[in-house]
Amino acid sequence: MVILQEIFAVSIAGIAVYIDLRYRRIPNSLVAIGFLLGLALNLVEMGLKGLLFSLGGGFLGIALLFIPFALGGMGAGDVKLLGALGALVGPRGVFFTMVYGALAGGVMAVLLLVRHRRLIITLKSIAFGLILFLSGAWGGRPRSFCQGSGDGVSISFPYSLALGVGLIVMLALHRVG
Repeated sequence: MVILQEIFAVSIAGIAVYIDLRYRRIPNSLVAIGFLLGLALNLVEMGLKGLLFSLGGGFLGIALLFIPFALGGMGAGDVKLLGALGALVGPRGVFFTMVYGALAGGVMAVLLLVRHRRLIITLKSIAFGLILFLSGAWGGRPRSFCQGSGDGVSISFPYSLALGVGLIVMLALHRVG
């Protein structure tokens, strides 16, 4: 991966995080620019292999977040953002971006739940849902944990922030290792 792809990936992620924190959305135009930049830069650098590298990374990025999106755990912008980052950094880079992003997102979620004094009730809700699921008593589509626990309290955060942290960690470890 060339430094130019890394610079554009960090730039796209940074802009997405800023906009997502401020407006709670990620513009399609930003994602499209990231995806097209990834395709173009990798095509110029590696030819047809670069194009396949970008397409593989883009599709893997989308695939990694599709199930959480389908279950209501995140917005489509987060899915498309990871796809655009994948087009820039390729399949291996986007996989590790997702892994580190998931770890960062988990830490952020726990800290947010602690801050809002919701950690215990959320853990109880997850445990109860798991018991229902394992016992076969679960009926219907799983409720998104982002919808709260039925008491009117809903806590969420822009997942682009976790993906941005995941990208930075992946790039830092890529440079070191």
